Amino acid sequence: MVGAGRRILKFDALKGRYGDQLLALEHDVRNTSTGVAVVQRALDTFGRVDVLVGNAGAGQVGAAEGGSDADLRDMLDQHLFGPAAHVRATLPHLRAHRSGAIVQMSSRGGRMSFPAVSSYSAGGFALEGWSEASPARSSLRHPGADRRAQPVPHLSQHQ
Repeated sequence: MVGAGRRILKFDALKGRYGDQLLALEHDVRNTSTGVAVVQRALDTFGRVDVLVGNAGAGQVGAAEGGSDADLRDMLDQHLFGPAAHVRATLPHLRAHRSGAIVQMSSRGGRMSFPAVSSYSAGGFALEGWSEASPARSSLRHPGADRRAQPVPHLSQHQ
């Protein structure tokens, strides 16, 4: 098992539990070149990749007109370009073994937007669309999402 994240110390408890079965790597999903290197380290260490789980991301809160281009790019790097780089690096190996799966963790913000989270939702919508079009056997998961229809609150002109 390979765990990759920005705060590698968070893997210490898992490392104690799984020992050499866990390869913990420091990695920021926004850096697509190190994402490819993470996949290669997994292959070098374990010989194959069976499942890729993408669970990176963070939110930004603020009015759409208040965010900068850099803020929007950061959300797209975290929620689209980074995960896409991991998938592109993994797919040839899954195809070669004719097995495996890709799981992308998403959120309700990838299906419907809410006021003050436009950049976050843009990244989520992008990941959802890209993943649904992927040729791999992939799944999108929305932890904690309520499957019942929920009205989306918006401010009226009178509020």
